[in-house]
Amino acid sequence: MSEDNLKNSVNWQSKKSSLTRDRIIIAALECIIEFGYESTTMAKITK
Repeated sequence: MSEDNLKNSVNWQSKKSSLTRDRIIIAALECIIEFGYESTTMAKITK
């Protein structure tokens, strides 16, 4: 793999990770708002 392709791959993976992290945070906040902190579970967040 060329150096440019490697850099593009790393950049793409970084962006994808950031988007995934943002989606998880948003889902968690929505669950906390809907169910409350104590009733929010990982299972609810993943739905």
